[in-house]
Amino acid sequence: MNAADAELNEAYKDLLDAIGDKENWRNIEFLQAKFRAQVISSERAWVKYKIEECGLQYMRDTNGLMAPIDGLACSLKMTQDRTAELKKITDEINSVGDS
Repeated sequence: MNAADAELNEAYKDLLDAIGDKENWRNIEFLQAKFRAQVISSERAWVKYKIEECGLQYMRDTNGLMAPIDGLACSLKMTQDRTAELKKITDEINSVGDS
């Protein structure tokens, strides 16, 4: 799980760096600032959602034997999916700067 978290954190940092690159925004600073704030807000909401959703998965295991595995599997899958999503957004932002 630590590797997946590290990759997510790196993808998040790369996205914020891409947002900070003025070339990607063609000097539309107000849009750049709003987008950065929205990404930060979205990430905070996603973290809360992941905690709640994976907690639910953990609680759904009625006999308790698989609960830790279910909770970790949920967290890993959601983290990997979010990492892919952040990387996609970063690529989209960087491609705007390249055009």
